[in-house]
Amino acid sequence: EATIDCGYLVPNATLSIVDVYGKLIEQHEINNQESFVITNKNKASGIYFLKIEAEDNLFNFKIIIE
Repeated sequence: EATIDCGYLVPNATLSIVDVYGKLIEQHEINNQESFVITNKNKASGIYFLKIEAEDNLFNFKIIIE
């Protein structure tokens, strides 16, 4: 598992995980949280992309699950 720590209280955000083909694997709504834990259950080993949409900001990260 991995913890996404934003460093501040996020009032409202959407966290999406997609595979290398662009298929949505999971999506979570974050409300009034500073961090969120991602687990690797139900995910095969490989490369995924994490997209966080918070307020008017968009953040993209590459994650590798072994």
